[in-house]
Amino acid sequence: MKNACSGLFAVLLVAVSLTCEEALPPFEDPSNPIRAGVLRTRYVLVVDDNSMEITLTVRQQYDETLEGVTNLDGSLTIAAERTPSVQRTVSFNYTSLISYPNYNTSTKVLRFDPGDTLIFRIRWDFVDDNGDSLKNSFFRYYRDPACSFRCIAEEEAFLLTAKLKLFDNVPAATYGPEQASLCYVTGWVNVCPPINTSYPCSYFPSSKVPCDSVSE
Repeated sequence: MKNACSGLFAVLLVAVSLTCEEALPPFEDPSNPIRAGVLRTRYVLVVDDNSMEITLTVRQQYDETLEGVTNLDGSLTIAAERTPSVQRTVSFNYTSLISYPNYNTSTKVLRFDPGDTLIFRIRWDFVDDNGDSLKNSFFRYYRDPACSFRCIAEEEAFLLTAKLKLFDNVPAATYGPEQASLCYVTGWVNVCPPINTSYPCSYFPSSKVPCDSVSE
């Protein structure tokens, strides 16, 4: 009876300790050290480029160095919220890296130290998986009141999800969904006032005059 009471007291003491001290941290699976990631988008509109730029930043979040041969294979899926069947999946690998402090592109050996980051950059030209350009079949245009040679589309939202395989013995990590919204502009026109692509929807006309044709 004495042993049983002692065991009960020990259990109660642990429970009280957990209540009085800070709560246990959320469980994190150490088999997946690259779950910490951020997806960001930027609309690019210049003379020779009209696209969405997506960056995926992945951080090594554990306290052990990982090292091995890897292609850093991943995929990015972009789906239109208004019409989810309109989507594009883009594959990427080490050739999309723009920041890689300890990756040897010749040997494909990655040393991933704690706190290190990898940054991938992917561009989407607004063509879906069927090969159809959204500029012709999806966006809904209105005349830009500041320039008759240019049209601006209604705001559209897209959901982005990404997957990345670090090493063969490390589970693939998934990121997202993240929402990105923009008002597509038909193209760069030298004689038109420039558009700040950080806020393209601020140029959307208050008086909606449809565009009959779209050309870039």
